Amino acid sequence: MPDESGGYRGTVGVIRDTSERREREQELERYETIVRAFPDEVYTLDADGYLTSVIPPAGSEMTTTGYDPAELVGEHAGTLSVSGEFERAREVVERLRENPDLGSLTVDATCKHCDGSLIDVSFHFSVLRTAEGVFDGIAGVARDVTDRKARERELERYETLVNAATDPMFAVGPDGRFTLVNDAFLAATGM
Repeated sequence: MPDESGGYRGTVGVIRDTSERREREQELERYETIVRAFPDEVYTLDADGYLTSVIPPAGSEMTTTGYDPAELVGEHAGTLSVSGEFERAREVVERLRENPDLGSLTVDATCKHCDGSLIDVSFHFSVLRTAEGVFDGIAGVARDVTDRKARERELERYETLVNAATDPMFAVGPDGRFTLVNDAFLAATGM
């Protein structure tokens, strides 16, 4: 800092303790590492339903629906849903908005994959609120459950076949108790 004659008078400085800020940054980095390790997709939506962040499942560069995450940020969540499915999800979000004690809810929906195919996705929603408690969006997890849903449909078909059979059928567990009987078995035994 110069004096009146232009000579050197000294140095002025400001010292600021940034240890709290640095600790907060380290904490945020830790949470980001945890989220990036999830085997499912993690996303946030703003209060109007637009994607504000998308983190693909661990080990993948692409989202559950096959997109690069950057392609989805800014898109409305409804653009990925099949007709009527987004409305069901929106109703779940409304229930959460109206009743914060619920904490979180899950809904399964059919979505459009980027390749045009349809996939079954389980969405787990939690409400984001401002410090004043005002609804500020959704934090969620998306899991591709297409394989699980296909297995469930296959089991339902087998159950229908077994129940439609005219011959009595049954299954017994290791403990000797019936685990499955069909309608013909019930009719034949009078149970």
